Amino acid sequence: MTLAFLQDRVEGENETKRMAPGPEAGNPTQLCGNSVEAARGRDPIAAAIFLNFGKRAFYKFSASDEARNRLPGGKLALWRAIQWYKSRGVETLELGRTSIENGGLRRYKQAWGATERRVKNLKYDLAKGKFLVQKDKVYGWYNRFFSACPPRLSRWIGSLLYPHLD
Repeated sequence: MTLAFLQDRVEGENETKRMAPGPEAGNPTQLCGNSVEAARGRDPIAAAIFLNFGKRAFYKFSASDEARNRLPGGKLALWRAIQWYKSRGVETLELGRTSIENGGLRRYKQAWGATERRVKNLKYDLAKGKFLVQKDKVYGWYNRFFSACPPRLSRWIGSLLYPHLD
């Protein structure tokens, strides 16, 4: 896991600089041991979760504080993870699957140097004894519906569908 924090006021400067903690704050790439102490009492602005197996790491999920979205916390968390994994001999970082329809996310991953390859979504039907090709369900009627929804209605529906996220 990587965490990005706001740095406290920098001495000798008129304004506050916002960035990840320096080396004195502990290892921000793993929330364990001394890093727990480094993070105690501080509010992270972004976090990213990774899994690794041997020489490969997998970027699984990230999130950032919505109130601080103007800060590049998510990018910083990913960059710190890349540096940390590289220093430990990891050779490949998989950035995960992305729908072919999601051009924005594809461009974001390409900007990090990702190489695209097609992956078919397959489902095995035990009753029929064969693989079924699944349609990409990233876009559909629900995208048009929620785009047209007033934000309050959209949030209310989201709270019903995903109560564990409130």
